[in-house]
Amino acid sequence: IVVQYCKISISLEYVNNKSLVLMTYLSSILYMGIVKLGLVLSQNKVK
Repeated sequence: IVVQYCKISISLEYVNNKSLVLMTYLSSILYMGIVKLGLVLSQNKVK
């Protein structure tokens, strides 16, 4: 029973880590997109 519990907790931790990585990945992509959009808009204003 203890071994099964350990396996379950480890798998949950693994899933949490993967979701955390996914969230940081998506947020970084979103951030880069916003920065690029800002650069494009500022360039258009300069022109």
